[in-house]
Amino acid sequence: MRVALIIILCLLSLTGFAQKPVLKFTFQGIGDNREFHNGQSMSQTILGTIGSAQIGTKIDEHSLFAGISELYEFGSTISFHKPDLIMYYQFEDQKKQFRFGSFPRLGVVDFPLAMLADTLQYFRPNIEGLLGKISGDKGYQMAFVDWNGRQTKTIRESFIVGTSGEIRYKKAFFQNYVLMYHFAHSGERVEDSISRIILAIL
Repeated sequence: MRVALIIILCLLSLTGFAQKPVLKFTFQGIGDNREFHNGQSMSQTILGTIGSAQIGTKIDEHSLFAGISELYEFGSTISFHKPDLIMYYQFEDQKKQFRFGSFPRLGVVDFPLAMLADTLQYFRPNIEGLLGKISGDKGYQMAFVDWNGRQTKTIRESFIVGTSGEIRYKKAFFQNYVLMYHFAHSGERVEDSISRIILAIL
């Protein structure tokens, strides 16, 4: 937390010299009633809010941002969920986009909920890794890597790799979604390593 505050203060001081200082604020309300039993998840109601604040500096197509994101579930305490650090580099022009670091998932990665956990946006709102996107007159293609865990003796290495895109021709269009989840062994080997690939074509 102390490191995040130092980085934010440093960026604040840089905005005086940068061409374009940028502030971003987001707010989301959550109302999710999941009264069902499927053997995999708990029947529960999730109510709360997610807020984030970012400060950054932009020079031409290059940007640096730092900030914080916080989930508050109604009925809990403010310290129940740890805040998520936002800190990333971004390059963006009319045809290309690239992000590296820890950046918000909302509005950047749009996959069908059938392919992702539908509570992912609540409890893990940031992508921690990198993302690239190329756009043109007839569509776009985007790919990302979301790093979940570095292998230690007790932690299993895990990451998500995904790509999605759309190609348009007159009134026809083709969409694609490919997702791979890698869940490897920890340093002290366990038996059930997983690597799954999910493919959806619309």
